[in-house]
Parts: sequence; structure tokens; C-alpha cells
Amino acid sequence: ADSWSPYRREWAGPGAGGGPDLLTVCTYNILNEKFVHLAGYEYCSPELKTSAFRWRRIVAELAEFQADLVGFQEVNYEAMAATDTCDRLKAMGYRCVSSPIESSVALLTIYRPERLTVLESRTALLHVLAADLPGFRADALPELSAGGYSAQLTAFRQPGDSPVLVAANLHARWENFAKPAVKRLQLLAVWRAAVAMATSHAGLCGRPGPVLLLGDFNSRPLDSPYAMLSGRRAEVGDADEADESPECVKQFAAAAAAGCSGQLSQPLLSVYATVTGGEPPSTSHCVDIDGESFGCLDYVWLGGHGLRPAAALLLPPPELVKNLPDERFPSDHLPVAVRLAPC
Repeated sequence: ADSWSPYRREWAGPGAGGGPDLLTVCTYNILNEKFVHLAGYEYCSPELKTSAFRWRRIVAELAEFQADLVGFQEVNYEAMAATDTCDRLKAMGYRCVSSPIESSVALLTIYRPERLTVLESRTALLHVLAADLPGFRADALPELSAGGYSAQLTAFRQPGDSPVLVAANLHARWENFAKPAVKRLQLLAVWRAAVAMATSHAGLCGRPGPVLLLGDFNSRPLDSPYAMLSGRRAEVGDADEADESPECVKQFAAAAAAGCSGQLSQPLLSVYATVTGGEPPSTSHCVDIDGESFGCLDYVWLGGHGLRPAAALLLPPPELVKNLPDERFPSDHLPVAVRLAPC
């Protein structure tokens, strides 16, 4: 880390020391330039808000923990192309799976080809994936389609006879922690699509390999979308009824009635929480146009078979990362990095 870093990063867990068999995965909402200009961030110097500075810091962060697979959210492809970022990533050994869907919440997945080989990739808007849910109701579309949020699903071949890995890089809807029914539908749709992709690559073993959901979920551990993913049954209750998404509440109930339960058939593991015993207090802390924003929103979730949580890069306490972005951290989110071991 740089000598002027406010803290020095440490790994926790049995895989903290690294190893050739461990797969390092990172999710990182890098803050789209559009939002930088909208929010203003008056506490930042003009240089800190330039694409050139921010991308240099992002690449430097990747160099610190040597991730094999990274899911970026809020990528501004035009701003990125105006810098030397692509050349620098290539020099570091990365290859890119870019998104055909360009928006202020666009996605980018990068990987190391010596560890992973792309077999298939698909980027889809979340409301398009949701349309495949059992009992789909067209009247839920306006809420589900707002904002242009998407998921990037990629199937990777791993070395040797390891099972195919499917990673879904996603950005769920931002609504200042409201509209949980919308997010539950989005996440349920992404999970079903990821499992379908994994099943199509199951081969002779007949069961899907590991499946990762990584990204900005815009949901805290106390929220019902988190409960759904972790296996705690997410009931349709008063909180959902009050979130002004009545059609999505009905859609969730319709999907459950058609056999698509709000409780996943196999609970997923939040890798960070599994390794450390709990989620970090915050992966995002900024003061922007909406006021103070603070919470744990970013996760790497693991399901399927073939990988287990091994380590997590500890995040700093909130008092060290107030008012992001800053000189050290170029986004209003912190990168969440974990290590996975074969099993």
C-alpha cells in the first residue's frame, strides 16, 4: 500500500496468506462520472474528481490484492477510454468482458486468463430476466425497468477438472434502501438465470458448479433482499406494502405461488460474513446530493458446488473512510475482495 494510506489492508481467514489454489474475487462500484458531477463532492479537490486520477487509483487498488476476477459497477466506458486504463489492465494480465448495455450503471467484468477462460457471457437488463419468472405480471414492468439496471453473467472454465464457475456481476436498483420488493425480484431473477447457465455447463456430473453473485445490491444486512439470499424467509409484509411497489409485491407473491419460492432452495453464503463472522459496518459512506449515505451494500455471494470461502480483505472502520471519495479511495464505495478455495 502507499506510505500515506490511512490504513494498511489485512486479510482474515484460513486463506489469508494466499496460495496458488485460491481464487481472489472482487466487487467494486467505482462511481460513474455522471454521479461525480451531479453530487459535486465539494470536499474533494478538482483533481480527485477527474477520470484520469480516479482510474489510476482504481488500478492501483487492484494491484494491491491481485484479484483474479473483478466485477465493476457504474462504469463510464467513454471516460474510461479517454484514459490509459485499458492498456494498464492489459499489462497487468487482465482481459475484459465489456457490456453492450451502456448506462450510468453499466457493468464491466475483468479476469486473468491464466486462471479463468470465458465459455459464455450474457448481459441482460434485470427486468428482462424478471420476465422469465413464473407467474410474471406485466404490470410490474414499470417499477422493474426503471434505471436501466442490469446483470452480466459469465461462465468460466477453471484449470484442470474443476467445475465451471458462473459469476453474475450486478447492480440492483438504488432507492435509498426503499423498494425491497423490487430488489428481491431483481435478485431472484439474476440467481435463477445464473443457476440456469451453471446447469447448462454441468456436464456429466449433473449438478452445477459454483455460482457467484457479486455487485452493488443496494440492500443492507437487515433488509429483506439480504434475508432472501441468506436463507431467512423473506415474507411480504408491511415494509414492502409501504415501499410504493404494490405491483412488485404482487409479482413476488405470484412467483412464489408458481413454485418460485422467496426462500432460495439453497441459501447462499456471503463470503465476507462467513469468513469474519459478520458484514462490515459499511462499504459505502459519502455525503452527496441525497445527504449522508452509509451502509453495507456490496457483497460477494457464493452458491453451488466446488468452492468455499477462504479469506476476506478486511474493510476499514467507518471513521477512517468518512466522506468518500478521497485521495485514497476514488469511489463512494469500497472494493470488497475475498478468496475462495476448491472443495
